[in-house]
Amino acid sequence: MYNDDTCVPITDSPCSTAGYPAYVIEAETVADVQAGIKFAYQTGVRLIVKGTGHDAPGHSAGAGSLSIWTHLLRGINVTRHASLAAKHDAVASVKLGAGMVWGDIYTEMAKANLTVIGGADPHVGVGGWTQGSGHGPISSYYGLGADQVLEMEVITADGEHRIINSASYSDLFWAMRGGGPSTYAVMLPMTVKAYPQLQGVQYVYKYNFTGSSDAFWNFVAVFSSRLPRLSEQGGMGYYYLVPNSGPSNDGGVVEGSFLFPNKSQVAAQTLTQSLERALSESCRATGSINFGSEYFNFSSFMRFWSSTNGPESVGKDTRYGSWLMDGPALTHNTTKLRDTLRATGPWIWIGHLVAGPGVRNAKPVGGSDAVLPAWRKAYVHLRRSHPQGTYVYKLIIFFSYDPDVDSPEQHGKGT
Repeated sequence: MYNDDTCVPITDSPCSTAGYPAYVIEAETVADVQAGIKFAYQTGVRLIVKGTGHDAPGHSAGAGSLSIWTHLLRGINVTRHASLAAKHDAVASVKLGAGMVWGDIYTEMAKANLTVIGGADPHVGVGGWTQGSGHGPISSYYGLGADQVLEMEVITADGEHRIINSASYSDLFWAMRGGGPSTYAVMLPMTVKAYPQLQGVQYVYKYNFTGSSDAFWNFVAVFSSRLPRLSEQGGMGYYYLVPNSGPSNDGGVVEGSFLFPNKSQVAAQTLTQSLERALSESCRATGSINFGSEYFNFSSFMRFWSSTNGPESVGKDTRYGSWLMDGPALTHNTTKLRDTLRATGPWIWIGHLVAGPGVRNAKPVGGSDAVLPAWRKAYVHLRRSHPQGTYVYKLIIFFSYDPDVDSPEQHGKGT
């Protein structure tokens, strides 16, 4: 995202190496990673780890550091009918190299008629995404990325190559699944669960509301309050809340797409038409609304997502605020929700309906992982972006901590 970087890819921009590592180890083997860790241990230099650099806050840039770049540690190995996978409700296990990105993985899984849980952007890598909990387009169905891990190979701070799972180094295995990337060890391959080929329906929509600014935010509150119900009925996906920033400041747009895995188009239409009726009723006296929508059936989610979602743009100097929204936050006081969203100014909100039943009911290997407990109650991961920003989302997760609500034990365990 180039936040805090000193050399952005713009020809007329000033450029220096000050924001970047002093040296980079382009790791091709386990020994390369071990050598970098041992050198850092002996000298005390700052050490960072980078898989793809798909990191909005710039943690993987590391000014003046020694960087271990794991992008070349690639590979995909599918094992069907793996006993550990079968024990955890999966049909296969997939071993993924630390340098793999989800676009390449989805392509291979489509060929194998399998489904894995990954990120939305094809350029997102497996390492930081998984260690940061990892949400994606169908995480509401099967759980977060951290919940999928069966085993990892890592290099710990003493330079030792270890295989970690629920029986071996179980505390480290717990921490590496959701406890934060580049924190506890350098991840090499990880083995994750794979599921049968997934079919379903995508609903792409644009609700254009013409009314006052007050009425638009009322409309947004009603839309938001319906999301828990939609999630419980099997819907998941992404949306934008876009207020009109023109001279009149009236109206706005709510747009995005929802997925309905393992549902027919008739079933998806029944659910979405119910949503549209509720939205239409909510603004009958305060403005008009135009519904634009389309349905797409898919027989293989992996193939469908790969063919319809390209890499997202990067390069805007944008800061994000981010919240996890549970049922009460979205439904109990829609007036407060409306006023809170509106009070932030001329911002675009990016919503991720990616939690809900699948995350709440997930069964990680070993019984638990380091995912923030609030994820298990949430429906929406909501992010705020400047209206002129480039919408790079679904990448890195920030959590707000309310000392009046969250216990220190939960906060420490989750982060």
